[in-house]
Amino acid sequence: MPCLGLTPDHTVEFDEKIDYDEHLSSGVPFSWIQLFRELVAGERYHAAVLYNPSNALSLLLRIMTLVRDIHAALDITEWYEYDHLSSWRAKAEVFLRMNISYKLFSRMIFITEYLSRCYNPRIGKVIPPLVERPARGSSTKNMELVPLKILYAGFPGKKDRIDLLIAWINKVNFPHEIQLILAGPRADELDLSSSAQNFQIVALGPVDRETVFQLYRECHISAIIRDDARYEWAGFPTKSVEGWSLGVPVLVMSHSHFAKRAREYGAAAVIEASDPVGSLERVLWKIYLEGDYLDKMRAASFRLSRDHHQVAGYVTSMDDIVS
Repeated sequence: MPCLGLTPDHTVEFDEKIDYDEHLSSGVPFSWIQLFRELVAGERYHAAVLYNPSNALSLLLRIMTLVRDIHAALDITEWYEYDHLSSWRAKAEVFLRMNISYKLFSRMIFITEYLSRCYNPRIGKVIPPLVERPARGSSTKNMELVPLKILYAGFPGKKDRIDLLIAWINKVNFPHEIQLILAGPRADELDLSSSAQNFQIVALGPVDRETVFQLYRECHISAIIRDDARYEWAGFPTKSVEGWSLGVPVLVMSHSHFAKRAREYGAAAVIEASDPVGSLERVLWKIYLEGDYLDKMRAASFRLSRDHHQVAGYVTSMDDIVS
């Protein structure tokens, strides 16, 4: 039962290194026209899955399902925030996607339960970010705790609050050296000023995928800090799942929806919104003073990845979508 997944390079999430307003308001690229021509002309495809498609492309595929016997599905991973966009064209595009074209489909893949409720949970499957590599790794017992390394991987845009994390680390009462390693942002793209003498910010700029995996192996914990808003409730950062597969716990806000299960497993450390500096300080001291604290979180991260983020666990759900 062949299935065509339409996910060319220009289809991106918020954290890709592009002008997001320009992307949302752009036209139909030639690569998509070629793919649709193949769908129309050929008989070998039974289903097509579009990943966060534009309004025009989703409407085009919906029309094609009326012409050809093709099962069309959408893979939706975003709830778009209007205040993250500056151009009226991008805002109009987002409105049409979420309120008109996407709601014409009866087969959908949602990245979270919350996102499914924003559309229609009866017509789709919830499939979180997945990894193909098995979750396995070693203990932290041989890892040096000085410096204590925190990793952020991705491109923050307007959703990931690196600025808050930097401000909080600057204020914690923690005498040992801390490194915040940023894989993605360049130093000239952010305010990376640090007033604490023991706090170093290392901005590596864009790096390849294998380098990101190596950075996870070298760091004690990752960090994903987001505002308490619908885009956070509906989204699920892929980088957190990549980290768990390598045994790296994640530092999140207390209101984080995507990390609810991680907190239950013990694979996440929490910054309380009511006391971010104090709660972050307590996390850092626990990592430094409690010998098995990080070991337990790493073991929990491996378990979480094996139990909920492996491709093999969602084959049936995918078959249901495209059959």
